[in-house]
Amino acid sequence: MMETASATTTTTGADKCWTGDSVDWTRAEEEEVHLELQRLFFASSDGSSSTVAADDNAVLVAPTAEVHRYPKGMGSRRRKLVHHVAAYLGLAHWSEGRKHADRIVAVAHKGTRRRNEEQDDRAKVES
Repeated sequence: MMETASATTTTTGADKCWTGDSVDWTRAEEEEVHLELQRLFFASSDGSSSTVAADDNAVLVAPTAEVHRYPKGMGSRRRKLVHHVAAYLGLAHWSEGRKHADRIVAVAHKGTRRRNEEQDDRAKVES
């Protein structure tokens, strides 16, 4: 069972995952996003990509890009899943874009978004 501040995910039946009272995604979909975020943001103690949960022997590593942005057009269900898994892994996550079709999910190490905003603010002042 995975727990976050906002919801608890349990598995019942063949491969459905429940959050609260509704079925949102399958276990396979959750595992796919989980593994992708682990590959991007975690490594095992020997430096290789990690396939263990963030609270096991994995350590945060500097990703190729400080912020990973998922593409537009994912749909609200998939974006919700990315937010859920990122929260479980202890990563910062937020939405960007104004229109529903333009919404994306961005994921980063905690504190990355604030550092990026401070750098943008400094750049605006200097120009």
